[in-house]
Amino acid sequence: MNAEHESREVAELEEEERKRQAADELARQQSELEAERVRSAEEKRAAEAKRVEEAKKELEARRAVAAWLDVHRLLKRTNAEALELMRQAQKIACKQSSPIPPVPEAQRTRLFALLAEFLDEAAVKFHSLLQKSTGVFFFRGL
Repeated sequence: MNAEHESREVAELEEEERKRQAADELARQQSELEAERVRSAEEKRAAEAKRVEEAKKELEARRAVAAWLDVHRLLKRTNAEALELMRQAQKIACKQSSPIPPVPEAQRTRLFALLAEFLDEAAVKFHSLLQKSTGVFFFRGL
């Protein structure tokens, strides 16, 4: 009976060893599955981060294009306004030969009278200063 008992114990020990190995294998597989899940989650996060970055770049590019189009439209409008102002200036230049507007006769007469008085006064002061500086007195007419 002893041999039978030893044989049963050996069989039980072998069974326990198989169970332990199976449990170890199961634990190893679960560990690998968990590692795979972690890798998969990290890959998903990395892929999502990449999509977010690409979306940001695309949005930035759209904004840049929109800004460029706004500037382009503004320049076209400004250019059209500048061309219109140039046309108007050319029309005015063709209509008038002088950039100075015509002065009515009465104002022109008054203007030349004031100019004559100013020049006369300047000449008198110049003559007086000349006499003082040189000491020579010239005959002054009526």
